[in-house]
Amino acid sequence: DLFRQPCFLKLDFPERAGALRDFLACIGDTANICYFNYVYSGEQIGRALIGFEFENEADRSKFKDAIACSEHNYQELSPNVVEQIL
Repeated sequence: DLFRQPCFLKLDFPERAGALRDFLACIGDTANICYFNYVYSGEQIGRALIGFEFENEADRSKFKDAIACSEHNYQELSPNVVEQIL
């Protein structure tokens, strides 16, 4: 009930300085981060679980278009998994 229009992603990104910041820059200011889970593993690929929330469906659609055009490897979590997290 606390989240508006949530979207949760499993994100893989290069484990280098600034890589996660670059992803966040590509999505713009349409989303708020409402959940973040990341632990440095020392591997070449970093993995994070990130939850975003949006004011309205239009912002959520704009966000999805932006990440679809990005070079990052991500997977949107199913509604069932998001429900378990929340």
